[in-house]
Amino acid sequence: MYLHDVLIEKRKKSGLTIHELSIITRISEKTLTLFEKGSAIPTLQALMAICRATNTTPNDMLLGVSLERYPKLACISKQRITTNSNLKSMSWNEKVEYVKMLNTKGLLKPITSYLQRNLGLNYQEAKLLLVEIEKNANA
Repeated sequence: MYLHDVLIEKRKKSGLTIHELSIITRISEKTLTLFEKGSAIPTLQALMAICRATNTTPNDMLLGVSLERYPKLACISKQRITTNSNLKSMSWNEKVEYVKMLNTKGLLKPITSYLQRNLGLNYQEAKLLLVEIEKNANA
């Protein structure tokens, strides 16, 4: 089974139109349509937003999907997804390790706005975290 088939099934099972899902997830209708046609693969952030909107867990969403087609999403079914509230309560070193893990798996490009929004950091802390990750990558 392909991810785009599951996305359509979960959306319809939730009784949502693409327009309604777009409003809830803040993902454009055009992008959602591309996901459902299989022309684009959702990012981890987009997939999590769709899961929340359709009241589905990431594991349920990916159950039965042939993950070799989606290597960036394959790690979702093998590890616990960390929620934003858990992220904000992490220690500095845990945040560094978490962002490094996401970056090495290609799941996100660490940018300050993502770090500020999801890790509860201010701008200076986000910049410092990026510098520390870059320093560790070059070591």
